[in-house]
Amino acid sequence: MARITCDYCGTQYDDIQQRCPLCGSINQSDPAQTESGAHSQKNRSGRYSAPKASRPSRSSTAAREEAGEDDRIPKWLTIMICVVLGLAVVIGALYAMYAVGVFSPKKTSSEDLTLPGQQITEDTDKDQNTQQTEDQEQENQQETTPTEVLCTGITLSESSVTLESAGLATTVTATVEPSDCTETILWTSSDTTVCTVDDLGVITAVDGGKATVTATCGSFSAEVEVECDFSNSKENNAYLSMTDFTLFSTGETATIQVLDAPEGATITWSSSNTGVCTVAGGKVTAVKAGTATVTAQVNDKKLTCTVRCNIEGSVVADDSNAENTGSGSTGGNQLDYTDVTLAVGQSFEICVVNGVSGGWNVTDGSVITVDGNGNVTALASGTAKVYTIVNGQRLECIVRVP
Repeated sequence: MARITCDYCGTQYDDIQQRCPLCGSINQSDPAQTESGAHSQKNRSGRYSAPKASRPSRSSTAAREEAGEDDRIPKWLTIMICVVLGLAVVIGALYAMYAVGVFSPKKTSSEDLTLPGQQITEDTDKDQNTQQTEDQEQENQQETTPTEVLCTGITLSESSVTLESAGLATTVTATVEPSDCTETILWTSSDTTVCTVDDLGVITAVDGGKATVTATCGSFSAEVEVECDFSNSKENNAYLSMTDFTLFSTGETATIQVLDAPEGATITWSSSNTGVCTVAGGKVTAVKAGTATVTAQVNDKKLTCTVRCNIEGSVVADDSNAENTGSGSTGGNQLDYTDVTLAVGQSFEICVVNGVSGGWNVTDGSVITVDGNGNVTALASGTAKVYTIVNGQRLECIVRVP
């Protein structure tokens, strides 16, 4: 049996086969050449080697094509088959990777084990439960959302307030109708340089003046008039120049002064008994014997002064009336002055005429002083007496300090 070499693909096969087992080509080689080529030839090493297959000549190939005997598979078809097979292998590999969860890991749960019909039922129940939950949430939200109640009226606890010092505050309460009104009350001040107001109706004084505070609820409003009057709140250290003095004759006058009164203070004068004395602008006039109280009202502060009207006759003093009249004689002894007016700080000397003083004294040491020689000095506004005892009788001199 001889071996034949395929002229197309070079595959060797037995000569009993009419076609190449690989490519199916019909062998057109000379049998003699085939057989001779099939015999091994000994090479230099003494071994036989198969002769190299000879490729068919161009003339023989052309002859086969003309005879229609070349039924080999076209090369383009072979390429296409290879491409299709390659794509099939790639698609198969990708599918296998997807199936084992390479691209998206497959979750294992009880849902994977449910039957198709059961899964549909569970999905339906889940949708129903979800819908019921959403409906319940909507109902709860509607129940918790308060219903808006509009205001139909508003009133305030005060129609006017007065604040007497900066920083002083007061609260005005607003009442709305209906009581369950849900609208917010808005508070405003017409002049924040006079007073301010917060969201709770607390009004605070800033400076003197007047302003209007308004509370508004919806379309309704109410007002309170605010007056910041600080005149009475200033420190009041006022006092009178005299708190006790004596007048000795009808029509006699003395003037009381108000000292250290606040700026712009209102002063009102009055007498507790106008039959004893009268007062106008601080000027006191004696009417008749008696005692009265003169009052000066300085803002909210009351100041008083005791006025003693010791009205006596103008008779010449003698032993029977010397002590009462405040001046007189004892056996011809008398004072050289019986009524003197001094300014604060002034002084004069008093002495006994035709006699010797038994020592000098004063009735009010806060108004005047006197030394052993009879030197009298005015200290403060008021009325007092300086006196001495001569032969058991008291001789006096009135000293007035305006």
